[in-house]
Amino acid sequence: RGSSLKGTAFDIHYNARSGAANARSDASLIRYALVITLRSKKTAMLYDDILATHSRLKALESRLSIPLRIRGS
Repeated sequence: RGSSLKGTAFDIHYNARSGAANARSDASLIRYALVITLRSKKTAMLYDDILATHSRLKALESRLSIPLRIRGS
């Protein structure tokens, strides 16, 4: 239940790998992004609340426009 969560966190850590083992400590860093979807029926402004609370997060805007055709039934 969302009402029972206090100061929650989701940590992400990247470990460089070489084959099945850890890579050397001088391995190059990689750029990455994490995209998640959150839904809450009881929180109308969830998106805005999260961005306001966590200023390091950035909203993503699509660079692509994909036309969709919807067939009538």
